[in-house]
Amino acid sequence: MNKKLIIFIILISLLIAGGIFWWWQSGEELRELNKNLPEGIRVIKTFSGEYEIINKKDDYKINWPKKKLGNVFYEEIQDLEEIMPPYFPEEIKNLFISRTDLVLGEYSILPELRIDCFNLKNNIDLRKILEALKKSPFANKKMGLEKIGDIEVLIVKDGQENYSFQINSKFYNIACEEENLCENILKTSKWSL
Repeated sequence: MNKKLIIFIILISLLIAGGIFWWWQSGEELRELNKNLPEGIRVIKTFSGEYEIINKKDDYKINWPKKKLGNVFYEEIQDLEEIMPPYFPEEIKNLFISRTDLVLGEYSILPELRIDCFNLKNNIDLRKILEALKKSPFANKKMGLEKIGDIEVLIVKDGQENYSFQINSKFYNIACEEENLCENILKTSKWSL
C-alpha cells in the first residue's frame, strides 16, 4: 500500500509540474505577443490551442485559425489624405475620419493578415466604392459584392484577397494572401463587441 501511495504522489507531482511548465511556456509566448500592443488589444490562447485577438479599440474579436501566430502590430494613422486612393470620389473620401491597422505576421506590404479599421462620419455605399474601383488601376481584378452571413462585403482578389464591409460606424478591410483566410476570419469572428 505504501508503494502505491508513493507512486501515486510522484505521478500527481509530475502532472502538476508539467502543467506549471506548460502554463509558463504559454504565458511567455503571450507576453511576447502582447508586449507592443496598446491597452484594449490583447492576444489570448484558448484551451484548444488557437489564438484570439480581442480588439476593444476597434470593436472586434477575431479567431486565428492557425496553430502558429507570428508578430502582432497595431498602428493608428491620423493623416488619411496620404492613404486615400486618388480614384475615390470626394464624397467617399470625406466619410472617413481615422484609420487603425492590426497586422499579423511580418509588417510588410503583404503580411499574413491585415485588418484596417476606419471610423466613419456616415454610412458608406459599397456600390459606390465598387464603381470607383472599376475606373481605377484595379479594374482588371476580380471584384464584386457578396453577402456573407448578414454582412454585405466588397471582395477584391488580385493575388491578395481584400474583404471590405461596414458594421455600425466602422468600415473594415481584411487583407491576406492565403486563399479563403479572409472569408474564414470574417465568418468566425465577432464584429461589434
